[in-house]
Amino acid sequence: MKFLTAKDNIVLTFFGQDYALGPISYPDVDISRILVVTDDLAKALYRIYPEFLEPVSFDATRIPSFPEPLVGSPSGIPEGKRLMIIRDAGIGDMIMLIPALRKLKQMVGHKVEIGLSTLKDRHPLVEGLGYVDRLYPLPLRLSELVSETDYFVGFPDIKGIYNRVNMTDFYLDSMCMDPGSIPSADKLPKIPESLLLHEDTIRKIRKLAGYRSLKVFYSPGASDPIRRLPPCILLTLATSFTDMIFLTPEKIPEEAKGLDNVTGIDTSSGLASFATAISECDILVSSDSGAYHIAAAIGKPSLVFFGPIPSMLRSTYYPYVISLDPFDYMGETCVPPCGIHARTQMASLKPIGANMVRDLRQGTEIITFSGQMFTYDPSLGCPEAQAKGTRFSPCLESFSDESILQGFERVLELSNQIAPITHAS
Repeated sequence: MKFLTAKDNIVLTFFGQDYALGPISYPDVDISRILVVTDDLAKALYRIYPEFLEPVSFDATRIPSFPEPLVGSPSGIPEGKRLMIIRDAGIGDMIMLIPALRKLKQMVGHKVEIGLSTLKDRHPLVEGLGYVDRLYPLPLRLSELVSETDYFVGFPDIKGIYNRVNMTDFYLDSMCMDPGSIPSADKLPKIPESLLLHEDTIRKIRKLAGYRSLKVFYSPGASDPIRRLPPCILLTLATSFTDMIFLTPEKIPEEAKGLDNVTGIDTSSGLASFATAISECDILVSSDSGAYHIAAAIGKPSLVFFGPIPSMLRSTYYPYVISLDPFDYMGETCVPPCGIHARTQMASLKPIGANMVRDLRQGTEIITFSGQMFTYDPSLGCPEAQAKGTRFSPCLESFSDESILQGFERVLELSNQIAPITHAS
């Protein structure tokens, strides 16, 4: 974990949570003015607010009552103690944490209080499920960590398995629980029913659907822009299945504006509206994003297009997800999956270009496999997109019409066969 503080008295809002902050002074340090963050979140916040925030370096273990990292089975935590889970997570990553939280709660029962510190706008994904006893925002004040925690889990990837196993298994392993001892069915996520009852969204979708035989929710966006789907996927599907309606929460691309079975649905009012839209439709088509994790949690058949991140790290335990990976793509700078993440500005799975680059910050020089050199600009997308001058990641543009349609037909088969999923409780 990392620590941040403010350079001056100021109120900042992170992910829906307000923080009144001020500088610290020695030797009487007010630890309520120090924020606890994960490594990646520290980099992101300091990059966004360099004029307001600054890192703090000190030996936190010397603070009286500083909690201990969990190093053994949670079943060994003494009764009455408190365990804090600290996770900076997007929607999908948080949903993949839920099965691990469920298993943790089953293991410790009521003898250990489980706290979860995560981004405030992710709290609705776990509220009311009964797997955590207390929710805290992230960043977390150091004073809260010290006064309200005895043990903590921060997911530092000590074993180096983060990029080699399914994320739910990574979470279980990080909490000192054996992933191999847990049946795949118990790794299915669950989300609160309250997120699926947004009445205005239900009403709008039913009106828009009209006489169409099936409703398809098409979600091309992602938190990482290099995972965004190109319009050709929507165009292929909508022109091939004219009896279905395709609803998208985003602006309809120019290429599809002339299609009468493609329409927009506004889900901008919040997570409940977005989740309800997925629930109300029959099928989901999406990028590698939180949308298909929501669909998996409610048993909705999905067609998901992967690129930078391989599907085996995400959708292994989702029986109603059909995953497509561009394994045949051979690029000028990469062969997918690369593991690039815009937030960390790193290629975690494979180096990029002939000069084997992993650090992908502004100004990094990259040499293509054909010998051309360019200076990387993250605002232009992934390195391959910049090398080829494309709007979208070329690996995601490489899916043939045949592969897209075959994948969709498989999802249709699932939709015809599907029975309601009984989630672990």
